[in-house]
Amino acid sequence: MHHSMPLLLLTCISMVFLPACHGDTSDQKEPAMKAYSSPTEVFDARRQAVRSGDWRAYYSLLTPEVQRYMPFETQFVCIMRNDPTLQAIQKKFGPTEAAAGKRYWEAYKRKHGHAELIDKALAKAIPYWESKNKGAGGTETGQAGMVPPPPESAAMDALPKDEELSRQAIYDATKDKVAFFAEVQKFIQKDRKPNIIGDLEQVTIKGDTATGHAKITILPQPGDSLQKVRKTDKTFKFRRINGSWLLNSL
Repeated sequence: MHHSMPLLLLTCISMVFLPACHGDTSDQKEPAMKAYSSPTEVFDARRQAVRSGDWRAYYSLLTPEVQRYMPFETQFVCIMRNDPTLQAIQKKFGPTEAAAGKRYWEAYKRKHGHAELIDKALAKAIPYWESKNKGAGGTETGQAGMVPPPPESAAMDALPKDEELSRQAIYDATKDKVAFFAEVQKFIQKDRKPNIIGDLEQVTIKGDTATGHAKITILPQPGDSLQKVRKTDKTFKFRRINGSWLLNSL
């Protein structure tokens, strides 16, 4: 799931993963981290988490850098699926449009300028986003994005997009990062057969970083056009933080 995403969150949001925002998430408690003495040990924990569908445990095995991407990409999955269940999850755990939008554009001003244009647009955009979150204006409740109402959107759409700022805004605005990721994964994986993950091999450690390879057997899934078993070799990256190895890739 970790890969470059189009900036849909800045251009065409109609959201999909649960009711009201309960303040800043900067002090949220995330899963307690167990210490892993080797890349193989944390890899085996990842494999077990995937097999058992324990997505909270999976999240706790990731480095902080990878965790920081997860709300953005979880949100992207919700957008693409456009499923009522995912909309409910997003409304409960994910960012509201007002919270994400305010964070993004305030950060954008500090980094890129255009304060006069952005302040003028936000004066109308924030009430618009908040009304959408309450279900007004004929939109689905709980939608999350950063798109101002017309005509303000035209001026702001002309500004260059900043993907790093959008990722950070979504991360900061997400009400419960772990639950957002875990509940969405639980829903999208519920009818899927877990891929068969082999042992970690060819482990190379250089200081506090490491790489390894594992053979993955991809099983055919309901609705797949390809009904053949496929096999691939996947590279995994690791990083040691405070003496414990964590996954630095998905």
